[in-house]
Amino acid sequence: MKKLTDSVALLFLSTLIAGSGLLFITVHAQWGGSTAADNTSNITIAQTGTAFCGNGILEGTEECDGALLRDKTCSFFGFSGGTLSCTDSCHFNTNLCTNNTTSTSGNTTNTNSTPNTNDSSAVCGNMLIEGSEQCDGTNLHDKTCKDFNFSSGTLLCSAQCTFNTAGCSTASTDTSSTNQNTNTSDTTLVQPLPTAPVCGNGKAEEFEECDTADLRGLSCQSLGLPAGTLSCSSLCRLDKTRCSTTTLTTEVVCGNGVAEINEECDGTDLRQKSCAQFGRTGTLRCANCRFDTASCSTVPTENTEITTAVCNNNKAEAGEECDGTDLRGLSCQSLGAAGGTLACGSDCRINKSGCTTAVSTPTATSGESAPTAVVPVPERCQKLGITDLTKCDAVFSLDFPQVCRDANILDTMACEEFIRKQVTDKSCENAGITSEGCPDTLLTKYQDRLYCGSFSTEECRVMVKNQLVGQVAVAAEEQASITRAINEKIGNHATIKELTEALEQGHATGGLIPLKIDTSRTLLVQPSFGTIDVSSGVTARATIPYAIMTDDDGDGLSNDLEAIYGTNPKNSDSDNDGYSDTEEIKNGYDPLSPAPGKTERELSPVEHALINYTRIEQPVSSGTTSPAFAISRVENSEQDTGYSLHGKATPNSIVLIYVYSEMPLVLTVKTDADGNWSYIVTDDLTDGKHTAYVAVVDDYGKVTEKSNPLSFFVRQARAATLEEFLNSETRVEIETKSNSLLRYYIISGIGVICIALGLFGFMLFRRQRQSSHV
Repeated sequence: MKKLTDSVALLFLSTLIAGSGLLFITVHAQWGGSTAADNTSNITIAQTGTAFCGNGILEGTEECDGALLRDKTCSFFGFSGGTLSCTDSCHFNTNLCTNNTTSTSGNTTNTNSTPNTNDSSAVCGNMLIEGSEQCDGTNLHDKTCKDFNFSSGTLLCSAQCTFNTAGCSTASTDTSSTNQNTNTSDTTLVQPLPTAPVCGNGKAEEFEECDTADLRGLSCQSLGLPAGTLSCSSLCRLDKTRCSTTTLTTEVVCGNGVAEINEECDGTDLRQKSCAQFGRTGTLRCANCRFDTASCSTVPTENTEITTAVCNNNKAEAGEECDGTDLRGLSCQSLGAAGGTLACGSDCRINKSGCTTAVSTPTATSGESAPTAVVPVPERCQKLGITDLTKCDAVFSLDFPQVCRDANILDTMACEEFIRKQVTDKSCENAGITSEGCPDTLLTKYQDRLYCGSFSTEECRVMVKNQLVGQVAVAAEEQASITRAINEKIGNHATIKELTEALEQGHATGGLIPLKIDTSRTLLVQPSFGTIDVSSGVTARATIPYAIMTDDDGDGLSNDLEAIYGTNPKNSDSDNDGYSDTEEIKNGYDPLSPAPGKTERELSPVEHALINYTRIEQPVSSGTTSPAFAISRVENSEQDTGYSLHGKATPNSIVLIYVYSEMPLVLTVKTDADGNWSYIVTDDLTDGKHTAYVAVVDDYGKVTEKSNPLSFFVRQARAATLEEFLNSETRVEIETKSNSLLRYYIISGIGVICIALGLFGFMLFRRQRQSSHV
C-alpha cells in the first residue's frame, strides 16, 4: 500500500454513518502530490457489532428490517396468503397472514381464512404450530438458520412461539473490492467492536445459545421435553442431557445412585459439584439426596489450619448446623416455637419436628423470636365461619387467590376446585388433555419450579396434585405474565414508576416494590429464578423472577457496590477516562484511575454474579441455611431517622441482604475480619412487614449459604415491633378521642367562666344603679 505523504492536498470525510455499532468512514486522499483522478483511493473502515434495528439494513441476526423481508412471504411460514411484515424489534410478524389450508391440532382440523390475530385457540408451548405461531418448542416448521440467509448456527423458538435467530451466524465475507481502474483501489478494513460475545460471562450474547445460567428463558419444557433441567455447556451451547425424553411415569427414587428430577444429588452422583461450589474445600457428600457440606471446611483465614468436620462426633463444627447433643445453644423457643424438644438429625441438620408451634413475635431490637400466647382467630374470620387461624391467615393474605375472594370462596379446598375448573381444565382442554389427566400433566409441567420446604418429594407431589395444582398453574401464569410485561416494557434498568407500570401491566398485585422513594429514581432490575412456594401446604405462592437494586447512574453497578469500590454513584465513569466503571471492574482495571494497567484483585462470586447480570436465586426458596450467617437485629438509627441491620457472615467477604415485601430489594455489604456487618438503610421502605435474609451466591447466581429469616416491621420510616406496629393506629385513635374530650372540657370550662363573669358584672351593674337612685 502506498504511504501517505505530507503533501496531501485533500483529506475529507465524505460519509459518516454512526449507530449502534455501525460506523462507516470513507477517506478520500491524494497520493504524493499527484492530482490525477486515477490516483484516488477509497478506504472504508467498517466497525461491526450489534445490528441497528430500524435502519432499513439487514444486519447481524435480524430476521427482517422495515420493508426488507429477506424475500420471504406468508407462504414461507405455511400460510396460504396475507401480508407478512416486520416488527419494531426486527422479527417477522405473521399476524396478517391468512390460512385457507388445513392445519392439524390434535384430532381437530381447522380451516380459516381470517387473519391469525383472531385465532384464540393457539396454545404456545404444546409443540403444535397453530394460529399465528411461527414455531412451537422444537417444532420449527422444518426451518433452519439457512432459511433466514445465515450460513450456520442453531435456530430456536422463543417463548412467544416466534423464530429466534440469536443462535444463527453468518460466515465472514470478503468485503474488499478493487475497481477496474488499476490505479484506484477500494479497500474495506473490518474493525470489530470490543464487545464481542464472551462465552462464560453469564450473559447470552449474539451467536450464543446460552451462557452459564442465562438460558434465554428456555427450559426442557419449552424445547418440547416433558421434564428435567436444562443447562448450558462450557461452549455456550444448550445441554439437554438432563432433560427427560419421556413423561415421568414413575416416582423419583432417592438412593438409586442417579440424581433425578428435584434431587440435588443421589449417592455418588453429585451432578459434578464439589465443595468449591460452596466456597469451601474438602469432600462434598450426599445425604437423603441433598448436598451435605458437613465435610466441607470453611474458607481458611490467614494462620488458620484447615480442618474437616466430622458429623456425629457430638461437636458442631464448620458447615454443621448441629452435631448430636451440640445444638449450638439453640432451642425450640429460640427458633420461634412455643416449646418442645429440639433435636439434631443424623445429617447434622436441625430437626424441629419435636417443637410445638405458636405464633411468634420477632423483635426489632434483639432479632430473636419471643414466644407469645396463642392468638385467637380474628373476628373478621369468625364472621365468615373460619375457625382455623392458618386458614384465616391464608384467606386474608396476599397468597390467597384473588379469583376465589372475588367469588366469595373462602375455603382453600373449595378454592382449589374452583380454580381447577375455571383455569386449569380449560388450559388442558385447549391442549387436548382430558380433565382426568390434567393434574398429572400440570404437575409434570411445573414440578421443577416447586419449593416444597420440609415436605419430601413424594409428599410434595401428592399434596400439589390433590389440593394445590390449580393454584400452582395460576402462580406460574402470574410469573409468565410479569416476565412478559417487564421484557416488553423495560430492560435491565427502570425508574420506580416504569417498573410499577410494568407490574400493573402484568396484572401483579400492589405493594410489590418495598421502596418508598422518588419514582424517578433508577433501579437495576436483576433477573432472578421464579419458584412456586408450596411449603405451607395451604397456598401456592409465586416468587417474582426479578430483584431490584438502586443504581442512580444506570451503569450496571448498584449504589451499594459503588460504595464498596469508592466510585461515584452519580457518575458512570468516575475517573473520566472514557470507560464506564462497570467495564473497568469487569475487565480488571481500576475505575478510580485513568492510568493503564490491570489490578491484581480478583472478583468474588457475588461480584461476578452481579456485575455480569447473572440470574440470581432467592434465599426464600433456595440455598442451605448456615449457622455462620445471621441477621442479629434491626434497630432505629442514632439520628432517629431510618434504621440499620446488623449480623454475621463469612469474614472479609461481600454478601447480599435480601429484603422482602414481595419483590426483593437486594442490598450489598462487606463484612469485617470477624465476619460482622452493618447496613444503614438510607432509602425508606414501605410501611408494613418485611423479611430479611443474608446470603451469598456463586458465579452462577446459586445461593450457597444463607441465614434464617428475620421479620421486622416499618411504620413511618421507623423500625417497630409487631405489637407497636399493630397498636399504632389504635393509639392514634385513642389519643385523638382523648384530645377531643380535653378540648370539650376546656371549651366548656371557658364558657362557664364567661357566663359567671357576665352574671357577676350584671349584678355589680344593678347594685350601682340602685345606689345612684338612693
